[in-house]
Amino acid sequence: MISRFYLLTFILAIAFPALVLLFFVIKLALYSRRLKKHPSPKGLIGLTGRAQSAIANEGVVLVRGELWPARSAVTIQRGEPIFVKGFYGLALEVEPA
Repeated sequence: MISRFYLLTFILAIAFPALVLLFFVIKLALYSRRLKKHPSPKGLIGLTGRAQSAIANEGVVLVRGELWPARSAVTIQRGEPIFVKGFYGLALEVEPA
């Protein structure tokens, strides 16, 4: 029969590392909740990307791996490189690069 000492040692040997791991997982979860969830278009000004659709006044562009609605005063064909020069609401103002 297993003595109480060995049983208690076994339980502590399993429980303590599990509690330490749980502490760090909870700490990371709380930290991730404080992170900014929605990127600001202000950080995209000056970057380059690619037109995902033809832009004749409005369209869609791919900048830094994200799709954004875009506006342009000039016509831009699908697949052309673009330059982000500003934003209006959530739509990026772009021009051909």
